[in-house]
Amino acid sequence: ILSLKAATRLKQAAIDVEVEPSLLKFVVIVRNPVVRSVSDHMELLLWAKYNNRSIPRLYQSQVIDEHGKVKDSVKIVNSSCYAYHINRWMEVFNKSQFCFVDGDRFIQNPYTELKKLERCLGLFPFFIESHFVYNKQRGFYCFRDSPTAEANQQICMNKSKGRTHPYVSNSVLIKMKEYFKPWNMKLYDMLGKDFNWESSDEY
Repeated sequence: ILSLKAATRLKQAAIDVEVEPSLLKFVVIVRNPVVRSVSDHMELLLWAKYNNRSIPRLYQSQVIDEHGKVKDSVKIVNSSCYAYHINRWMEVFNKSQFCFVDGDRFIQNPYTELKKLERCLGLFPFFIESHFVYNKQRGFYCFRDSPTAEANQQICMNKSKGRTHPYVSNSVLIKMKEYFKPWNMKLYDMLGKDFNWESSDEY
């Protein structure tokens, strides 16, 4: 889905079914790229387990080569270079067709981020603050249709979300932050929005 080919094929598919490509809207959720790459590593470990595949268990073994350089070609690194992929999609579609969601803030305050998304998509306002309730057991906000909904009636994210991330050494984190910083700056400039990932203390 990240490739330029995917964007081109999607535009052609819209034309084939007589839908004006400029009417399409894309929701892009971005979050701290270092945190996301660690999360993707955990997903990869889970996939390997269920598919009987062998991959390095340590995050640093996945992202740092024997010379101490970041493996920029591996998917869990490359996919978090948001500016690169978004720029290619914007060669096919107009910038105004993209709605960007701050994934880190969405976790902390889904209501605020979804209201922004409603406005970007031009939707009739639907969400109200009481739709969201923090679930202490899951560590995330869940959705409820009414303020009186019981816990078992709440709609929560999949159990695979919210897993405890593994320990990553400070030296590896610094190296990854330094690697992603130029890409982050390009994204901030492209969107006119600073996600403040460089000062994040999540990792």
